[in-house]
Amino acid sequence: MGRHRAETGVDVLKLDVDAVPVLRGAFVDALAKLDQQLTVAEAELRVPAWAADQVSADATTDFNRHSVDSFDHGASALDQLRAYREVLADAVASLDATAADYAALDEVAGADVTKQGAS
Repeated sequence: MGRHRAETGVDVLKLDVDAVPVLRGAFVDALAKLDQQLTVAEAELRVPAWAADQVSADATTDFNRHSVDSFDHGASALDQLRAYREVLADAVASLDATAADYAALDEVAGADVTKQGAS
């Protein structure tokens, strides 16, 4: 595994073919755990006011705004977790594409070996 900058100026991560399923498994596991936590957070994170006074009402509003509500674009904790989930999902998709690329290369290499062996 290594990292370099491609001619296009984009950082590229080189992966050994054997590392792809292991990395994919780690990201899928992380995604599943995060999905469970998001389900719980979406259902239970919002808190109601605990007393009938202005201080608890303000505290409840602030807590919910920072943890659940999108008071600034994507600024709540829940929004950040959702964004992180998208990053994990993109990583899984990239690893799936990498695995498919490796499989295609293996097929081409196998076909070339067969052609050369038949000559």
